[in-house]
Amino acid sequence: MGKRPARSSGDDAVTESRRRFLKTAGAAGALLAVGSGQGVASTDPSPEGATREAVGGDGTGGGSTGGDAARSLTSHEISSCTTITSPGTYEVVGDIASTGSGVCIDVQADDVTIRGNGYTLSGDGSGTGVGANLGATSGGPIPIRENVEVEDLTVTGFETAIGYEEVTGGRVEGVTARENGTGVSLRYGVTDVAVRDSMLADSGIGFRTVGSPNVYGGPENNTFEYNDVESNDRGIWLGLITIDHELSCNRIVGNRGGVLHSGGETRGHVYDGNVICSNSEYGLRNVDNPPEDGIPAFEDVVEATGNYWGASDGPSSIGDPATPYEDPVTGALADGGGDGVSESLDAGVSNVHFDPFETSSLPSAGRR
Repeated sequence: MGKRPARSSGDDAVTESRRRFLKTAGAAGALLAVGSGQGVASTDPSPEGATREAVGGDGTGGGSTGGDAARSLTSHEISSCTTITSPGTYEVVGDIASTGSGVCIDVQADDVTIRGNGYTLSGDGSGTGVGANLGATSGGPIPIRENVEVEDLTVTGFETAIGYEEVTGGRVEGVTARENGTGVSLRYGVTDVAVRDSMLADSGIGFRTVGSPNVYGGPENNTFEYNDVESNDRGIWLGLITIDHELSCNRIVGNRGGVLHSGGETRGHVYDGNVICSNSEYGLRNVDNPPEDGIPAFEDVVEATGNYWGASDGPSSIGDPATPYEDPVTGALADGGGDGVSESLDAGVSNVHFDPFETSSLPSAGRR
């Protein structure tokens, strides 16, 4: 069976043109309805929603700081909720408790590194722990931030632990995000950001991306590697208009759903060297969209060879059909005992290229 033709992720000139537009044009009309809220599950055309819902407000506060403890930053130490408006390296010097629906550590500058030094940022179930450029798309000219880094920080008890919006470059590394609505969220025009060596657990969603069908576009060319994603309602959710992400050497284990791609131009992703197992409903579910009301079908094949699915004989087929799905490239059947892969719009054919696969677990996968 032949491989389906690769889909282009878009011309670089078009992407640059969009960014120039965002810097000079305000959001108008229906775009204002998108708002600045981090809780944007309703914008995805997914057939299902997370069953564990975050409580509280919208998680961004339109760029406001979290709680009454907020203050303007005048030094390079962080001891309470604050707004960062200048480049530099900022050291967290103690545990911080945040209340309210705003952003506790609100980054509104380029070239910022936040060193958590092992301390904990805790919320009351609402708001965002660390936000980079959140509220950028809430109206008016849209700023593009560059090179925002967060490292060695524990974040717990927020609607969103760490959220980036319209940021180019940076990393989230050595972070532990537990008991949040979402662990790490990349929204709209986030590009070239690496999320690595982190623990995303016990939350509604471990790692999430989401774009917009309007001028904002979606996350592109980000990296997700050497992470532990476990015991979430959904481990990874790549949402609307998410393009060309590399996900390698992660442990995606013990979630209700392992990985969900929710259609709507979510394409071009590569999975390699991951352990995807013991997820109760599916390993990798890739949603294709049939033609509807004059809109052509959307189909994409996920490149996911070289992964371990929890059994030596490879993945199963979601729903345990009488005839297992075929690999779209090799024709191998997804008839193993591992986590399930999904079916394409072509009956009996998977939209996950899973063969060849690893026959035993990968010690190199997960947080180092």
